[in-house]
Amino acid sequence: MKRLLLLLALLLLVTGVFCACNQVPAGDASNDGTSDDGEANGGTTDGGTSDGGTSDGGEADGGEAVEGTLNGSAYTRIDASGNADSDGEYILFGEYPQSLKVAGVTVGTEADARGYFLGSDGFYYAKAVAATYEEGYVFSTGAEITSNTTYYFKVEPIRWRILSKKDGNALILCDSIIANKAFDEYTLDSLHNNNYEKSDIRAWLNGAFYETAFDELQKTLVNTVKIDNSAASTTSNTWQDNPRACKDTEDKVFLLSYADAVNPAYGFAPNTNADASRAMTVSDYSRAMGAKIDNDPQSEFFGTGVWWLRSPYFGNDYMVKEVYYNGYIGIGSVITWRTTCVVPALEIALR
Repeated sequence: MKRLLLLLALLLLVTGVFCACNQVPAGDASNDGTSDDGEANGGTTDGGTSDGGTSDGGEADGGEAVEGTLNGSAYTRIDASGNADSDGEYILFGEYPQSLKVAGVTVGTEADARGYFLGSDGFYYAKAVAATYEEGYVFSTGAEITSNTTYYFKVEPIRWRILSKKDGNALILCDSIIANKAFDEYTLDSLHNNNYEKSDIRAWLNGAFYETAFDELQKTLVNTVKIDNSAASTTSNTWQDNPRACKDTEDKVFLLSYADAVNPAYGFAPNTNADASRAMTVSDYSRAMGAKIDNDPQSEFFGTGVWWLRSPYFGNDYMVKEVYYNGYIGIGSVITWRTTCVVPALEIALR
């Protein structure tokens, strides 16, 4: 009898040790992957990215393009719907302030070297005081923009439209309006007129914009190309000379010419008539910063803007051709108008 009781005691001891070894300690994640504070182990880090499922570059393991992120390489090819597609006709490349910060996201007080602030969602934001073209303008959310009010705008990947591909390179055009600037300030110290070679807007595109929008890896893919600024590039009239045409330039980032904007090979109408493919929607950031937009809610082109071409008007030295809300090409804006917008183009080496 004593021997039987001893065996039972040993059996209970072994069973207790086994259970203790397999028990989940207090505070550890449960088997379903959720910690005591409700956050999944493979879920969201403090920076807002998933520990499992999203790479450092931001592409989901399943291959879908993630809003506001790239795929760990210099760019992401996408289709018209924004889905990752190795043959997509659009590219996410570089980044710039675009969308208004959503409610619930808090922003830090320390700016980085670019002047951006880190948000609680892991994205960076640009801080700006609104100065709209006129009262009554609204953001893409429908909220009215109040001048002299401070807003934050999400720094997001820039979406580009592929216009052409050749020899492993692609000519790409920004697929929206992301900035508004004067073509040239036309001061007494800077009498550049509508000369694209010497313009302030060309200097900004290849200076401040290029340095801010692209990281060092991305810059290695931006080709320096010869830009045709001949008289022929400024008009469809072969008989018409343009004394305002400037010398050809070599640029990394540039504006389209008139000839580019009527090139059917690029997907545009072959004339100056209204053309939806040339109509460009204005970002929240540019709406707040003074871009002139079609502000008629009933208009087919509500929210679109007027954007610069690089081609000078032949009739005077203070106007440059432009594309209107509906894609119509006009003789131009006055070069000092800061309400006219910027749609950058560049050539990228595809990998």
